Amino acid sequence: MRGAFGFFSLRPLWRKKVRVALSAASVAIGVAAFVATAGTNRSLLAALEQSASAMGGKTDLEVRSPLGWVPLDLVETVREVAGVEVALPFSAFAIRLARPRFEEPVLVVGVDLAGDAALRVYRGSGTVSGLNPLALLSGSGALLGRPLAEELGLPVGSDFEVSCPAGKRRLVVAGMLEPEGMGKAFASRVMVMPVGLAQSLLSAPDRCGEIHVLVAAGAPKEEVRARIEAAVGERFLVAPPEGPAMRMESVLGTLRVTFLLTSIIALGVAVFLVYNSATLAAAERAQEFGLLRALGATRRMVLALSVGESALIGAFGALPGVGLGAILSNAATRLFVRDVAGAYFVLPRVEARVAPEHMLGGAAAGILAAAAAALLPAISVSRVSPLFALRREIREDPLRLTGRLRVVGTALFLAAAIVAHLLGPDRLPHAGWIVFAAISAALLLGVWPATRALAAPLGACLRRVAPVSGRLAYDGFVRSPGRIGFTAAAIAAGFALALQTSLVLGSCREAIGNWVVRTLGGDLWIFHGSFTTAFGGGPFGEDVLEEVRRVPGIARAGSARVRLLPIHGEMVMLTAFEPDDHAKRGKFDYLSGDEATTLRELPGRRALLVSEGFARHYRVARGEGVRLPTAKGEVEYIVVGVVVDYSWPMGVVLVDRAVYREDFGDPMLDDCVVVLEPGADAQTVRKEILARVGDRYDLFVGTLGEFRDEVLATLDRFFGFMRAEVASTVLLAFLGVVNAVWIGTLVRSRELGLLRAVGAPSRTVFRLVTIEGLLIGAAGGAIGAALGIAVAGEVLSGLSIEFTGYGIPLRVSPWPVLATAGGSVLASVAAAILPARAASRSGILEAIAYE
Repeated sequence: MRGAFGFFSLRPLWRKKVRVALSAASVAIGVAAFVATAGTNRSLLAALEQSASAMGGKTDLEVRSPLGWVPLDLVETVREVAGVEVALPFSAFAIRLARPRFEEPVLVVGVDLAGDAALRVYRGSGTVSGLNPLALLSGSGALLGRPLAEELGLPVGSDFEVSCPAGKRRLVVAGMLEPEGMGKAFASRVMVMPVGLAQSLLSAPDRCGEIHVLVAAGAPKEEVRARIEAAVGERFLVAPPEGPAMRMESVLGTLRVTFLLTSIIALGVAVFLVYNSATLAAAERAQEFGLLRALGATRRMVLALSVGESALIGAFGALPGVGLGAILSNAATRLFVRDVAGAYFVLPRVEARVAPEHMLGGAAAGILAAAAAALLPAISVSRVSPLFALRREIREDPLRLTGRLRVVGTALFLAAAIVAHLLGPDRLPHAGWIVFAAISAALLLGVWPATRALAAPLGACLRRVAPVSGRLAYDGFVRSPGRIGFTAAAIAAGFALALQTSLVLGSCREAIGNWVVRTLGGDLWIFHGSFTTAFGGGPFGEDVLEEVRRVPGIARAGSARVRLLPIHGEMVMLTAFEPDDHAKRGKFDYLSGDEATTLRELPGRRALLVSEGFARHYRVARGEGVRLPTAKGEVEYIVVGVVVDYSWPMGVVLVDRAVYREDFGDPMLDDCVVVLEPGADAQTVRKEILARVGDRYDLFVGTLGEFRDEVLATLDRFFGFMRAEVASTVLLAFLGVVNAVWIGTLVRSRELGLLRAVGAPSRTVFRLVTIEGLLIGAAGGAIGAALGIAVAGEVLSGLSIEFTGYGIPLRVSPWPVLATAGGSVLASVAAAILPARAASRSGILEAIAYE
């Protein structure tokens, strides 16, 4: 068997380098998409977990609060619990450096430096004499990660300015941390300081973020945990250290699904291309397989040789595909850090990492897909007798399904897709994936009847315009259900993916752009950081709002506080705003309730507006209660309306800021929204705001239009990365047409030779082959247009609801649909030109002798 494989498979593969390269390239693109998706997810989670591990150190238990802070006096209470060896305050938050200017955030870690070495690893170095303890004791000293200090040119003893919720503060470099232990956290973009100094930067000196506990050796951890819970009360949570992976998973869920869907389609188109290559190889080498059968080879041996050959092609593509996937993962990771994850999490530079299991999984998927693609042609070759094989005749529809059976099966799958779509993820788990699987099955089963039905009117017209070439092209078209059907499916899948991407992007741009303008309203937006950071990059005091309201040219200035709050183990976004001010500048899009009810029942009361995602995820409706963790314990709020809000995947709750301040004890703000007086110049007002508060706070002042444009630009950049995958998939479909038409010219060589022999000019043969490509493109484009609209609708209303809790209305523009149909026709005709030229220029005697 090994010798037969070498003779009948390896040598032919070497002779057909171009075809093997094209097939391998198709597999490589599908594998690369899969590996890039998995690698991006792993890279982001690994970066977060590495920082969490470095900051947690030897911590056994953490005492934390849903509010994000605990009182400092609680530390002594925990220390007195039996079985507690060490209990230390801990705070971690991100700030920005004002001078020297540094665009990336820096992680501030506040600890009790006197005892923190018991929990975390430090290795510091400073001047020749070591660290500068006086700087640490001065109340302004901090230890900087060595890579960060060297990048900024800050030696020990130098000072620098930071922008924080307390305003601008000057700090002194008291020493440097080597990039190990705590110094590795946040990619070494970290500064460690006494917890009192850290909390003063937050204007909250009586608090800390959490309490880290080291259990005494030999003490039962669960018993110690129970004692601490009894000591601190039910308002505080005592649990093992928790990484931030859960929040990252929730944010990236939909984006990973989008990439995964793209990679599946790309690999599916590659399967079609490998199938056509295998069919072409079976037709070309029918004599070889017939000879092998005549010499005593079994059908199983012929089947194994054919499938093994395609599996080898898959391996040729899988190996470079893994490398390409690693490169794409690096690009995608940078994209997510800058535009997606960075909008919800403060992340350092993330190193792209692709796990070995993902590489092996991607390679295995490529090899198995290639082997599966060759199965039908291999079955066809293995089933025919040696006599027919020696005549180079193969059955093009090895499934041998009748047209009626195909139609009935397609109808059943489409009905299943419709039912799953109507039930939705609320009543049918994973409804979106079921819809996608049913549509894929319907495409595979019904593509040939649909292709034939769609091509029939065009074929009738072509037979009138070009009686000879049109009739012969259509006759050859209808005699090849397997070859034509799978090629039309490849064209349909490739261009459907392009249309789906365009429709999803257009729908998201319109929905999110309108939501930003309608909901926020106003003229200017004031916050910390930049447009690409969540929640303005950090809170600031109410004095900023009062100062802004006194600026000439400002009619009104409203404020909001935005934070994440754990509810039932998941992070929900809480937005505290001023309802009366908001009603004068913005409008909510209500799914339940109305503005009059909101203005009557929300201000001054424990009431909520909730987003569609929150209502769906927690199954709450207007009039029902929701318990929120507050500084006073759990408090019940009544839902007075459900609104459209795209801010956070796990849901949003909106409360009156006055009620929030009373229940949560938090006077800080995250942004101010300004409405200008009629005739006031936005740029002049912007400069005046910065002049009044710029010396105290490093604020950013932008227009609402600039914010909307930045949001839409972020969407464009994300989908720009997807367009690269879409373009590669369309290229695969194009190559599939080349292969399919080439198979047609090979199988019909004798027919084309006789046509030339009876006097038909070369241009007739050229036109005949080109028309076949036209028919494939027209049918594939029509199917692709319908398929693209269906998939886009399901992504926006099915998969989006499943992973984010909210849907986005589908907006179907006629231009992308027409571009899909027209592009598939042009691509198919262009793909048919090369085999058409080869067929028209082939020798008459050679073609007639072809058997």
